[in-house]
Amino acid sequence: MFLPAILLFCMSFLDNNVPILILMNIAMYFQGFANPCYYVNYADLSPRFSAILCGVGNGLCAVAGIIGPILVGLLVNDVDLHDHEKLHQRWKIAFISASAVWMFGSLQFCVFGSAEVQHGILMVRRMGRRLWRMRIFSTRTPRKVAGPLLFKSLGEWLA
Repeated sequence: MFLPAILLFCMSFLDNNVPILILMNIAMYFQGFANPCYYVNYADLSPRFSAILCGVGNGLCAVAGIIGPILVGLLVNDVDLHDHEKLHQRWKIAFISASAVWMFGSLQFCVFGSAEVQHGILMVRRMGRRLWRMRIFSTRTPRKVAGPLLFKSLGEWLA
């Protein structure tokens, strides 16, 4: 998990495009090895709700894919393309920032990552069983009736 961040950091000090592309490909190659660790962890945390956890996690991670190019564009766009020294400095800032974010995320996963089933998820699982018994989420219930039925049944359940 740390090798792609280290390679991104090394890329920021190179001037030639060919070694930069080689290091970028090697970094993405090793990131491909780290991805299964994240996806398996969703199943370890809660086997029943792993799809929901994976969806939320991927949705939050997609924010970086939206914000990252915008920030790099703001950083690099105001530089003249013929001013290679200033352009190289701006890209150096972008690569070092990406490396720092990657390293921070990897450290957080190593320190706080766990394969133990979380207790809060078990409470949701128990609540979910009770809601399934009350047939709130039944596929036989028409969609028009599901909303009022859900609120009526939740009110009875919470009372």
